[in-house]
Amino acid sequence: MSIHNGWSLLLMLSGCVVTPSLIPTGSSVESGTRQLAYAEAAGVQLWADASWRGDPSQLAEYVTPLSITLVNKSGHTLRLAYEDFELLGDSGTHYAALPPFAMTGRSERIVEPSPYIFAQYHRAVPVQRGPRPPPFTPRVHVRRYWVAPYYSPFYIGLPLWSAWSWNSGYHSRYQSTWPRPLPTQDMLQLALPEGALDDDGQVSGFVYFQNVNRERAVRVSVTLKDATTNELLGTIIVPFSVQR
Repeated sequence: MSIHNGWSLLLMLSGCVVTPSLIPTGSSVESGTRQLAYAEAAGVQLWADASWRGDPSQLAEYVTPLSITLVNKSGHTLRLAYEDFELLGDSGTHYAALPPFAMTGRSERIVEPSPYIFAQYHRAVPVQRGPRPPPFTPRVHVRRYWVAPYYSPFYIGLPLWSAWSWNSGYHSRYQSTWPRPLPTQDMLQLALPEGALDDDGQVSGFVYFQNVNRERAVRVSVTLKDATTNELLGTIIVPFSVQR
């Protein structure tokens, strides 16, 4: 079965699903026809946009894609790890950022009990192995950015942040919850990689969260930490309403 046929079957299995839209309810700026949510804390600026224009076009029915741009003016090098991104629903539910790449590694870090719950995903769809994909070409925008070492096969040419603490528990817990056949090649190419953002640096890419279709409102929360000392610098909160 091809990936295209897999998506067709997934849509048939899911029935009539209403796609949620995230609309900024706090500070925002216009960019063409898009309205970007904006917030800042501790000298770090964040823009967030829920518009997805890749493959699959109906992605928001299964996960919540958010295009996130961070500009660092904090005077620190920032650590950006998926565990520090989350959506907070008005129901009290925490929605995790899903690691799009299957990684292996080791960490000396103790994994705390998770505050997240698993979203109700659609049934998995078996997909046969298709033709070998073309070489991986990232489509993210970076300036003064270091990727975590385990991304080196995908982000060739970007410097590596060697002092990275690998949280294997988080990756194994949430990477396995992707509804299949996600993530697609588009999603991988556009994903924000984990890493370290230098002072006066910038990074843009998509973070994919668990689906929020039961919520009326959510807040994007990004915990800001120093990449060298792990010092907590602050938290950026960006509010959205969920419309259907």
